Amino acid sequence: MSEAVVPEPKAATRRRTSATQSTQRKKIAAGVGGASTGTLMLSLAHIVGTQTAWGVVLTWAAPSAGAMTGVVIALAKSQWELALMRWNERQDRKADERAFQRDLKIVEKYAEDPTLSDENRAALKREVQEAKKLWADRHMDRIRKSLGGT
Repeated sequence: MSEAVVPEPKAATRRRTSATQSTQRKKIAAGVGGASTGTLMLSLAHIVGTQTAWGVVLTWAAPSAGAMTGVVIALAKSQWELALMRWNERQDRKADERAFQRDLKIVEKYAEDPTLSDENRAALKREVQEAKKLWADRHMDRIRKSLGGT
């Protein structure tokens, strides 16, 4: 009898990262935008007649217009993604600020508890002041960084 041939398992393929996929999507979108613009211009040239002045201009300008459209689409998409990223960061900062303020209120309320010893109350108030100072320092560092200072 002949032996059964067992195929070797395929090598694991590496998954693309989201950054790679995003770059590829930008290139595809830019390529499609540029190709469609060039094709549109060539179609218009054929409609008006390739031997007319407008037809010659449209035929001559189609590759350049296609390339420029591709660049503009890629640039617009990257700017949109950058704006979206900044908006998400701003929303995260606001959520952190709300959580921080909520937690501070809880600790301050606990510090007002009459059953708490004076020593523990003073320690809690010191911790609250240190936390507020650290938060303010982080905020000022972010502002300095956004203004270009270090």
